Amino acid sequence: MGDITLGQVGAFILSTAAILGALGAIIAVIVKLYGKTVGNSITASVKPIADDIESLRKELQESVRALDTSECRNFLVRFLGDIERGVDIDPVEIERAYDIMQHYTEDLKQNHYIHARWNAVMGTRDLSAAIKKYSGNKK
Repeated sequence: MGDITLGQVGAFILSTAAILGALGAIIAVIVKLYGKTVGNSITASVKPIADDIESLRKELQESVRALDTSECRNFLVRFLGDIERGVDIDPVEIERAYDIMQHYTEDLKQNHYIHARWNAVMGTRDLSAAIKKYSGNKK
């Protein structure tokens, strides 16, 4: 498993969720096409499978959300640590950190120690020097 990245795991999870969703849609179309009599017998036969697919889809969504939350948290902890240690930060990385923090708090609805640390670290830093340093080097 040394050659498998988290991005590949995430892509596999998303692909599997898409396949399961497609199977659910196909089953729904089959039921509609074959009408009530045949549809009822198909529905009875397929319902356990459809329920399993829906359950797997929900589990995969939860796994993707957990992975997304973890990756955001890891990036933000590393970024804030770099800021505290005085590491030179590229302006694009600073912008990305703001994007990730917004996603972390608004989309993922996460608000714990990361939020407090963000306010403590970013509220006291003047990042204009880092931005000037890198924008001045671009010629």
